[in-house]
Amino acid sequence: MAAVGTVRINWSGGEDDFCAAKIGTLLAIEERCGVGVGAVYQRIVSGSWKVYDISEVIRLGLIGAGMSAEDAKKKTDVHVLQNPNGLAPSLLISMRILEAALVGVQDDPVGKPEAEGETGSPSSAKTEDFIDQLSTDFAPSLNGRQEPLTS
Repeated sequence: MAAVGTVRINWSGGEDDFCAAKIGTLLAIEERCGVGVGAVYQRIVSGSWKVYDISEVIRLGLIGAGMSAEDAKKKTDVHVLQNPNGLAPSLLISMRILEAALVGVQDDPVGKPEAEGETGSPSSAKTEDFIDQLSTDFAPSLNGRQEPLTS
């Protein structure tokens, strides 16, 4: 089973797993790029990125997913820094790696695993009960504001 925040990407280096979701990896990205990981992501998305923002996210993402540091450096050198198509393809890859780390991926498990035989969490049932209670306690008035119903 892959670590939470791991994304598999088919890129010029082949198909590889990338994971930047581990705290140590995120701290390494911040150290190498000189700003917080949120700022690295923002620079990439806004187009004000630096080369290290792209190459280090990819290199450290490969290492975070289990590739040796030596192999990750080789792949990054060849398929990012020496890519004949420029940095545009790598820009999208680095963005996807950070999104997986910061937001997660669709198949990542959320919360604690349920014990055998459990069908739902008590907190979700409480939330649903609370929402049901709100919908019965409040009704729209003619002026558009929510007002409590009086009996």
